[in-house]
Amino acid sequence: MLRRKNRHAIFLNNLLSAYNLYIVNTTEPTHHVIFRNGSLRESCIDLCIVRDTDSVLAHTKSQVPFAAGHDLITLQYNLSRTLPPPIPRHIRSWRNVTPEALNNALSPLLCSQLSITPSQSESVFCHGLDASVSTLTDAILSVADSVAPLRPARLSFRHKPWVDPEVRSLIHARDRAYRRFRRCHRNSDLLQYRVLRTEARSRLDSKKSAYFTAKMNDTSSSTELWRTLRSLGVTPLGPPSPLNYFTADTLAQHYASISSCSRPISSEIIDSICSIPLTQSRPAFSLQPITASHIIKLITTISSKSMGLDDISSPMLSLASSTLSAPLTTIINTSITSATFPHTWKLASIIPLSKTSSPSSPNDTRPIALLSELSKILERVIHTQLITYLIDQNLLSPHQHGFRPSHSTQTAILDITERVRSAIDKRMVSVLVSFDFSKAFDTIPHRRLLVRLREIGCDDLTIRWFADYLSLRSLAVRKADGSHSHLYRTTSGVSQGSVLGPLLFLIYINSLPSILSHSHAIIFTDDTQIISYAPPSQFKDLLSRMTADANAVHQWAMDNGLSLNAQKTRVLLLGSRVFINALGRANPPKIVLAGTALEYSPTVKILGLVLDSKLNWDAQISSASSKIHYALYSLRHHRNSLSRHLRQASRSGADCSTPRLRSGCAD
Repeated sequence: MLRRKNRHAIFLNNLLSAYNLYIVNTTEPTHHVIFRNGSLRESCIDLCIVRDTDSVLAHTKSQVPFAAGHDLITLQYNLSRTLPPPIPRHIRSWRNVTPEALNNALSPLLCSQLSITPSQSESVFCHGLDASVSTLTDAILSVADSVAPLRPARLSFRHKPWVDPEVRSLIHARDRAYRRFRRCHRNSDLLQYRVLRTEARSRLDSKKSAYFTAKMNDTSSSTELWRTLRSLGVTPLGPPSPLNYFTADTLAQHYASISSCSRPISSEIIDSICSIPLTQSRPAFSLQPITASHIIKLITTISSKSMGLDDISSPMLSLASSTLSAPLTTIINTSITSATFPHTWKLASIIPLSKTSSPSSPNDTRPIALLSELSKILERVIHTQLITYLIDQNLLSPHQHGFRPSHSTQTAILDITERVRSAIDKRMVSVLVSFDFSKAFDTIPHRRLLVRLREIGCDDLTIRWFADYLSLRSLAVRKADGSHSHLYRTTSGVSQGSVLGPLLFLIYINSLPSILSHSHAIIFTDDTQIISYAPPSQFKDLLSRMTADANAVHQWAMDNGLSLNAQKTRVLLLGSRVFINALGRANPPKIVLAGTALEYSPTVKILGLVLDSKLNWDAQISSASSKIHYALYSLRHHRNSLSRHLRQASRSGADCSTPRLRSGCAD
């Protein structure tokens, strides 16, 4: 039988995992042998191996042997997926729009409606900030409708661009020859049909290969390569949309409820936070106005292709950057001096994605938030000023590796592995605890976040700006046809998809490492690990110290309004093979976190890499090879349509497999 500790079972499971395959049933024996002495020997020699367990509809095993001691095994497997009906969509084409045409059309509107000219770097709007933002948005969309009107997109799963008139003519000739053979049953017609069938197949493959090659030659990275493959329909379909299972309002209410776990901040709370005295040991942080040239530079660096609820995309902004720089400069400077954030920029468009192939509740989905591209320009201005202040004043914890210069997932992984390697060289064992925060970004209390900003040195105006930035935010789920659900208010957390969100979370969690007394913290945004080591003779004392620090992290999370999931928190022992095997046989005591005894895990996945107890990377290699094999397997149906160069690149990993192979590697 496939017991976990059976070396043959472990070998088979690892082998199948490397090829992204799964065994359907391993709990009961399927082969029974009765010897003459009456003894019975059973094994799981009959297996059903599949690629996708979610496609298994039913699996049964007979209660008695069917033939030669083997049970009868049946499997119902879904081999196909019904494509959803095409949904009417409207898109804008900016291919033939020049910057001159867009700016010439936009400039008069801005002059008449906002009383501002492109040459003015600073001005005062006659209307309020929200009204000015709405007017600017309407002007941009009005000009967009005139120079690049919305047109219905032609979506057809049957459209094949590589089928040109020549190929279509061969297909028709092949079909006519087949119909003649069916009608007359002449060998000459059958021979002609076979010749035409071979020629049509060959010409179709060559045309398809040429089309794919031309498309892929324009890609400069593996990310663009797979995006192109998805657009061509080469890669397999992803999980179905949650909107096939839940209404948009149901999902919106669920997402809003997660981000509404604390009370909204009031003016009294803001005043009390501003009354907290600033430290005199360093200068206070103040938001500074910016210039139009800075805005142009920010607009030209926008790479996102998404759109928020205002339907303004980055191509619009890039083409009209010279005209938009002046009004945007005024809006941003007005926002800073008045400590207000435009209301329409607080609205998030949510695209729901499924975590599983058949989500049974909204918890099986995750939201992708799309914010206004105009709002991100303002956020980038604030982000640049704030991160510069934090770095200059050396305020960020050295244990934090996320979203800061000269730090990355690679530095976090190296911090862990180098400590483990050093401990192994000293003949010591290490204990690593990997914590799981539940919805950390969505549940931060705004009041505590503002207190953190005050503690790092933000002045009164900055506190009030961030208070307005966090308050009165709403979200709506985007439906399949492009419309949205009702808006739902949120009162906690930092906005997903925002520029400032990760930095604000870094500031909020910055104090966590200081509460540790016995271990070292490695943090990448909300991915938190603590590690310590000791000689094997002091292993019980090491566990006691790690238990104390783990519960200190749990208490810190409770005190700061975050939820730590003890069920998903993992403990990993690391060391040499001799020490790890000896500890396993000794059945060591467990770390108890908030009353829950944490089991020792054979592996822990940290920032995309799988660490095992002996640090030999076998689990990571198996995981990477499984994903690479699945990526290459998805191209199997189009192998005849891919050129030799593309097939060789895929097999060598130059394009398709590079991200998996280089995971955790520095450039």
